[in-house]
Order: sequence, then C-alpha cells, then structure tokens
Amino acid sequence: MSSSKPMGTTEDAGADEDTTRRRRLLRLSALCGISAPLVFTVILGLAGALQPGYNHFTQQISELGYTGAANPAIQNGNFILTGLLIFAFGVGLQGAFTGKGTPGRGPRFVIIAGLGFAGAGFFPGNYDSWTGAVHGILFFVAFISFILAPLLIARKLGSESYWSRLRPYCQATSIAVTVLFLSFLLLGSQEALSPWRGVFQRILVATPLLWVEVMAISLFRAVFRP
Repeated sequence: MSSSKPMGTTEDAGADEDTTRRRRLLRLSALCGISAPLVFTVILGLAGALQPGYNHFTQQISELGYTGAANPAIQNGNFILTGLLIFAFGVGLQGAFTGKGTPGRGPRFVIIAGLGFAGAGFFPGNYDSWTGAVHGILFFVAFISFILAPLLIARKLGSESYWSRLRPYCQATSIAVTVLFLSFLLLGSQEALSPWRGVFQRILVATPLLWVEVMAISLFRAVFRP
C-alpha cells in the first residue's frame, strides 16, 4: 500500500496560493522600484518649470522645496513619494533572493535610503535653519545607505546566481556614489563649482537611482523565471 499523498491536496493548493501571492507582491515591489527614478525625474522637471528663474545647471534640487519657493510642496512631496517607492522596492528585494546567492543586509540599506529620502521631504532644506540641518542629515543617511546597499549585495551574490551578472555593476555603483558624494561634500561649496553645482548634484542623485532602476527591472524579470 502506498503512503504517498494524493495529487491536489489542500497543502499543495495552499503552497501554490502562497507562491502566487509572493510573486504578486514581488512584482508590485519591482514596479515601485522601476517607477521611483521616473517619478522623481518627471516631478523635478515640473517643479523646476514652475519656479521662476530656476536653473537646473547651477541650483540644487532642494532649493525647489525651500520655504519661500514658488511651489515647495511639489518637490518636497517628490522626495516623500520617491522615498516611499524606494522603501517598497527594498522590502521586495529583501524577499527576492533565495538559495546560495543571497543579498545579506544590502536590501536593508535600500529600505533605509528610502526612509531617508522620504523623511527629507518633511523638512525644507533652507540654509541656516533647523529644518535644513535635518534635511541634510537625512540625505547624508540616504547616500551612505546607497553606498552600502550595492556593495553588500555584490559581496553576497553567488557566481551561479541569476543576480550574479549584476555583481560588477553593483560594485561600480558603490564606488561611483562614494566618489561623487565625497566630492560634493568637499567641493560643493567651492566657488569654482558654482556654475555646475546643479549638474554635479543631479549626477550624484541619478547614479543610485539608476541602480535602483536596473535592480528593479531585474527583480521584475526574476518573478517570471521558472
């Protein structure tokens, strides 16, 4: 007499339902990550267009959210929305890796980066104000997290993992964000950088956001892998 369970048991159905639910949540998380850089770019362009005399080449992004700006709620809301999308992506990324190639603590720093981004939107970045100080601290946390996240993920990815092809890109992103961030901290206030301060900052912001985009697209594709 066979002791094996018949096909189509309640346990099997429950497992299939759990798998379907997990895939759906991962897909939603990936879409959040894919949307984050696009949403940030579009709203930033809109906020800049609505701010009289604003120059994307010379002025920093946070100036659009200053108290006294034409429409500070637009850019500050942009920080909050983008941060929440990154946060949701980090949660999904944390649950996406299985088997040998695991990300370790890397996705946790994606979550922290998202929270830092979102939190900064609640505090206008005006110079010489306590809200500006908090704004700066939160973005400092966000960028440190964007340095650590790809670095830690790259160190944990196995050579046979689906994600292993992104290992060099993760490493390069961590290095690039480190160099750009330190350069901006050291040289951002220098007069020589003044004509290009806005461009330099946008390159700094775009680098980790591009990494989020690439990783989110990879997560979305991974959901459909057998």
